[in-house]
Amino acid sequence: MFIHPTVLRHLFVVKAIISTISLLGVLGWVVSANGGSIGDFKYTTKQTRLSGSDLIWPMIQAILINQPDVCRYGRSYGDVTWSQGIGILISKVLVMFVSTATTAAATQVLGKSYWNVWDLYNAILDQYWTAGARAGMVFASFGMMLAVLVINAGSNSMPVGADLTGIFPKWLTIIRGQVLCAMFAPLLVPWKIIASATSFLTFLGSYTVFLMPICACMIVDYWMIRKGNFHVPSLYVSTPTSPYTYYKGWNLRMLAAWVSGVAFTVHGVAGSLDPTSVSFASKNMYKLGFILSFLMGGFVYYLLCLIWPVQILPTGAERPLAFEEMAANEGFFEHEGISTITGVLEGENANGLITQTYVVDGKESTV
Repeated sequence: MFIHPTVLRHLFVVKAIISTISLLGVLGWVVSANGGSIGDFKYTTKQTRLSGSDLIWPMIQAILINQPDVCRYGRSYGDVTWSQGIGILISKVLVMFVSTATTAAATQVLGKSYWNVWDLYNAILDQYWTAGARAGMVFASFGMMLAVLVINAGSNSMPVGADLTGIFPKWLTIIRGQVLCAMFAPLLVPWKIIASATSFLTFLGSYTVFLMPICACMIVDYWMIRKGNFHVPSLYVSTPTSPYTYYKGWNLRMLAAWVSGVAFTVHGVAGSLDPTSVSFASKNMYKLGFILSFLMGGFVYYLLCLIWPVQILPTGAERPLAFEEMAANEGFFEHEGISTITGVLEGENANGLITQTYVVDGKESTV
């Protein structure tokens, strides 16, 4: 809750090492208890065999949802390409193998299949109440506890802090945003979301319905509306002449597009919980919600931008621009530079860290 992004990467390294060791340790124990064999991968729980899009798309959706939370902190394009490509491939295969192999071997030893690590650890202690088993479960539980805390910080707490900082930069920092997240998260009753597999999977499935219209608006705005041109100094001022002020700070076109994209498919969420509550067409639309919400959000945003054109450059500086023309000067006009921008000072070195000091409305802040 009080973790800054600059130190989060070190926690991920520690988590990756300790959690992997604890999971492999439990796998080794159940294999040893099963006579040195994993088993025949038969389980006591009901199994549903997935193939094709039913197998691939859920994994891709999870990657698309959580990838930006991590790659936003990369310093270059290369920092988030090959590393994620290799890391995701290895971690996906390793997690799937370790989980299925551990459950398969534990099924032979305990007589029941446990897919939740906490249920598995409790079952082990119920049948093997020895000093070695208790010590092993302590270390295994610590590894999983660390994994849950770090993943929650990186995937939930940190993104909320970053988003709130962007919305209320005068009052909130990333750490303050995380504190607010911890305070208000219980109001969302997350224990009800994970109370059953059905509601939990429905929640995960509906996630993309709310996110894809935002993604579509961002893509349309960059590639089709602004054509890759941004005036960097205007990003840091809130004046009527700024192209990013919109209507009192709100981009109403994007809000309308987001509502349209969500409303187009969100009705299918009810069908996932109660198949008889919606029509067959509604359920099919929800299955394609990832694509349909994206297309609807992008189409509505583009249409609204045609009706009410978006201001690309500051008032008085408008002119036709080629694709990514502003990139040649890193978002500055030819006569502009860091030294010419009011309220923004040069970066300074503080305790080995490069910081930026901003002065807005007479208030100074260093980040």
